[in-house]
Amino acid sequence: MRARHGESVLLDARGIACPAAAAAFGFRPLPEGLRSGKGLVGFGIVSDPAVGQRMFEGMSTLAPGRVAALHLFPLDRAGHAPDIVVVEDEVEKLMWLALASLHATGGARVQSSTAVLQATCVDATILPYLEQRMNLSYGCYGCRDATDIGRGEAVLGFPAALLPGIASHVEFLAKKAIPASRSKGAWAALVGVKGDGREDQPDGPHAFSGGGGARQGGPDDVPHVYVLKAPMKIAIGTSLASFVWFALVGALIKLYEGFVNLPAAVAMGLGAAIGAVIGAVLMTKVKTAALKVLFGLIFLYVGLKYLFIVFGIQI
Repeated sequence: MRARHGESVLLDARGIACPAAAAAFGFRPLPEGLRSGKGLVGFGIVSDPAVGQRMFEGMSTLAPGRVAALHLFPLDRAGHAPDIVVVEDEVEKLMWLALASLHATGGARVQSSTAVLQATCVDATILPYLEQRMNLSYGCYGCRDATDIGRGEAVLGFPAALLPGIASHVEFLAKKAIPASRSKGAWAALVGVKGDGREDQPDGPHAFSGGGGARQGGPDDVPHVYVLKAPMKIAIGTSLASFVWFALVGALIKLYEGFVNLPAAVAMGLGAAIGAVIGAVLMTKVKTAALKVLFGLIFLYVGLKYLFIVFGIQI
């Protein structure tokens, strides 16, 4: 935790308070209370000491005397090359590091091992050191109790030899994949929110509403009516008349579900009413050919918009 916040820390057997971590690094034997599993029962981690005992039996450890001390420091203040890089951060950010590591290792799947115990010492440090691979951990009771790691954060570790390849591919991912994924474009297309994941907020009354075919339903219904050989202007009028009913039912359902912003709905309704009058008047004055071009351009824009969203492009 202190290294995460910019400090350089040197730890030996006397500096590690956690008996399980000290045992994992070979500094001192594992206490019998932990080895038997009874200690984990006392912490409320397991209800059966046999389960706790097996968790410790499967723990990877360093042989006594293999290391004399641990030097923990932030990478940007490294005075010498580290053996292992440990990262604590939000899960989504760790996901990109794991993806970058796939590129650094030629596409080999990330194999992860954890007992949800000793996350930082064993899972993120000793396993990557012994097996020379990335390992991910959800965290553990100890690190979440004794450090400032957040509920939505986790930890991973990997050999420092992989750092150049991982860093290089993170830069590659940052050019397209990361911003495209975070924009939630595909989700926006499904549920009708802006590409940054926020719900659409009204930008003010929509002035041009009525003659243009309404904000929902109209652009869909006009071609259907027009295909049935109805004149263009009759198709628009019929579409608007039909829109009233499903708009009313849909509004009542959304109101019941609590998904209606009433002040915004009133403002938009006033704008729609004014736009309907203006649109109806304009519809009688605009030539049919011009209406066809207008609707064609609208459909072209909407189609391109939703096509580009899949590729993370906003228009």
